[in-house]
Amino acid sequence: MEAYIAVRAHGLKSRLLRVQDYEAILRGEKKLPEFKDYSLISERDSLEQVLEKIYRVYVSRMEILAASDRALGQIVYALLDRLEIENAKIHFRYILGAQRPVIYYPYGRHIGPARLMQIRTEGSLWEELSKTPYQAPGTPSFVSGLEAEREALLDILYYNYLFGVADSLAISREEREDLRNIVREEFEAKLLLWSQVLRPEILTRLLQNYSKSLRAPIPQLPEEWKTLKLTELIVQVQKNLVSRARQLVAVKYSTGVAYVYYFNLLALTEANNLEKLVVGKEVGLPEEVIQRNLVLAGLP
Repeated sequence: MEAYIAVRAHGLKSRLLRVQDYEAILRGEKKLPEFKDYSLISERDSLEQVLEKIYRVYVSRMEILAASDRALGQIVYALLDRLEIENAKIHFRYILGAQRPVIYYPYGRHIGPARLMQIRTEGSLWEELSKTPYQAPGTPSFVSGLEAEREALLDILYYNYLFGVADSLAISREEREDLRNIVREEFEAKLLLWSQVLRPEILTRLLQNYSKSLRAPIPQLPEEWKTLKLTELIVQVQKNLVSRARQLVAVKYSTGVAYVYYFNLLALTEANNLEKLVVGKEVGLPEEVIQRNLVLAGLP
């Protein structure tokens, strides 16, 4: 069955947008609804509705994979659960007073958007998260009032959870170890980004207190990345992660469950790219600015 879920992932990968598709959309030669998977998007849709439909495509693709095998599908759902963590971050910003529209990703397995909207305080949200597989502390200890400290903790909890799911899969020892390694690399990439916005002592304290199964040092910023702005660094880190996943698991485990990890990375990157593209065009950004922020390296 491991080969079957990988075959489904290969089939879904063939439906991903290619580099020339992004370029055609950017230049206005094609519209997103012209691509079959995004045909439900209408010109009458609001920006919020377009974004929701983009991410529904991503969720639908992953749910197709999860349905392929109940046992191996747990890693698919664990990867998809990242959207639930992102929704929790969005809600934390709302609770802490963010003055912007609250738009949630269209997904929720443990705490859906409808439940989040009923939560009014930070304490209640942590209490709700403590009842989930993310094993959040009911009353976490923070040293600042920064949203970033809370969001970094959510990422730490998520990657510990994902690492645990990967570790429990009934696959070969070698494949499990390589899958654990790529999850660890992704976690370290996330820590690298957080190290640019949080003081080292804050991040170190969070890791010591809440990173139970996944141990990783705070990475040093490579010399060639030190001149990058944060937005540029985020794009570079994502490009590097796609490349590393291709090297570590995509080729070696093209018929294994680890290939699902690689497909998820590509499918989520597509959704993220389309969000940047749609929002960028909506606010009138130049094409070259939008393109610089897309992660296209390593895509079909």
